[in-house]
Amino acid sequence: MSGFKRPNPVRRYFSEHARVCVAAFGKQWREPIGTLLSALVIGITLALPAGLELLVNNLRQAAGGLNETRNLTVFVKDALDEQAGRALSLRLAKLPAVARADYTSREQALEDFRERTELDGVLDALGRNPLPASITLVPDPAATPVDLRNLAASLRADDAVEQVQLDSGWSQRLAAALAVGSRLSLILAVGLSVAAVFAMGNTIRLDIEARREEIAVMQLIGAPAGFIRRPFLYAGFWYGLSGALIAVAALYVTRYALAAPVNDLVQLYEGAFTLRGPSMQTLATIFAAGVVLGLGGAWLAVTRHLGRV
Repeated sequence: MSGFKRPNPVRRYFSEHARVCVAAFGKQWREPIGTLLSALVIGITLALPAGLELLVNNLRQAAGGLNETRNLTVFVKDALDEQAGRALSLRLAKLPAVARADYTSREQALEDFRERTELDGVLDALGRNPLPASITLVPDPAATPVDLRNLAASLRADDAVEQVQLDSGWSQRLAAALAVGSRLSLILAVGLSVAAVFAMGNTIRLDIEARREEIAVMQLIGAPAGFIRRPFLYAGFWYGLSGALIAVAALYVTRYALAAPVNDLVQLYEGAFTLRGPSMQTLATIFAAGVVLGLGGAWLAVTRHLGRV
């Protein structure tokens, strides 16, 4: 008896969990069709909102950054020569809401127009330069949309200014549309998650019914509820992890399938844009959400149906 060594309870606890975890994985591996169908439910639940959020982020990137679209373009009257126009640019650069002012002369505007278009013949036929000089005002980052509208209104009252174009109107509409897309992805994620939890609960319920006699015997010999519940929770864990892998694979396959058409479309507009895949934070969120959905559905089913056995 002196050689008897009591087992380490901590080591025994973790070894038991590892055994049940591996056994649950082996059981699902031996039933690939059922496992795939259950994992697809979670995979679709995760892939749809994640794909929508990824689309919104790519659209936001393709827009070139909303902060860059808040510029004001001030068109100078033709009566002002280049020296007066540059003096006006220096004066506007000192306004409180303005961070920088860039002057573009009529000659520079004409040269830029020739480089960007193929209308040289039309311009030559006019016999004169129809383009006005302009000043591009880059607003201060702290300037609000109200500040920009007030600035545009004050500039329109200037005698040297012909017209003021505020570029932030469409960017604000785009920002609102992207915000709606983000909110829609959140609503979609919540709705599909509820459906996935109930679907997972039904799958675990079938497993409980299949092991009804085994569970009844364990209850008769006094097995604690945690011991009986453990295999089903690990089954939910593996279902959720498998669903997360399916969701991530779907996102990357979709990105690969769309990469070439998107690049062709961007080249038609002479842009520089690369379709982004999911970030590391997005991937971590997908895997965490998959595990939570799997465990949540399993816990719901075990709590509800185990007492009926």
